[in-house]
Amino acid sequence: MSYSLRKRRRISKIAKRKYNKTRRCKKSRKQHGGSNFILKIEGLLNNFNFYTEREKNTLMKKLISTQWRYEENPRYKNILINKLNLALNSTDSTPDEKKIFIYKLFDFWVHPERYHQVASNQ
Repeated sequence: MSYSLRKRRRISKIAKRKYNKTRRCKKSRKQHGGSNFILKIEGLLNNFNFYTEREKNTLMKKLISTQWRYEENPRYKNILINKLNLALNSTDSTPDEKKIFIYKLFDFWVHPERYHQVASNQ
């Protein structure tokens, strides 16, 4: 095998390795983006102790099962986090009111079509 052919083959191997490495990084970043979001929400719910473990788990299951819907538009995830932050940090509402609001927020996250129907009917 000639020197130039060996050199070309070596360069292509290196290029292939770099390409695979960048693909792997992108893939893992996507996965972590999702789980990072779930962890943020769980952390917010953990900071406030007016949920039982069972209630929190059902909320998290709802969130995880419908997360794929918002993968292409991460803006919605930020909106949910901000609304949740506002709800939990508001001082003028009781824990029961906060609980109801958060349930409605999660319900909207899981079934947005219900709320669109209500808006169109009014």
